[in-house]
Amino acid sequence: MPFISYNYACSQRRCCVSQSDEILKAASIPVELANRDDLISTVDTCLSSKVVHQNSEVLSPIAADAVLAIIDPLTATNVDLGDVRIVKQVT
Repeated sequence: MPFISYNYACSQRRCCVSQSDEILKAASIPVELANRDDLISTVDTCLSSKVVHQNSEVLSPIAADAVLAIIDPLTATNVDLGDVRIVKQVT
């Protein structure tokens, strides 16, 4: 079995991480936080792989409105989701 040095393995890992980062940035589509329809579409995409995807028509606008309520849409470039409070209602 060939011996692979630790330094070589680390350098290869760094190279892979760097290339992956470049590929993801090239494939990404920036979301304009001031555009409610873009936010809803982004939430729909996120929910498509979740158990609640069948309720995305209801949940996506709620999530988009929650984000818009905690940011200044004209200046915000990121969202701290820790600022969103989740209230659970038992019926």
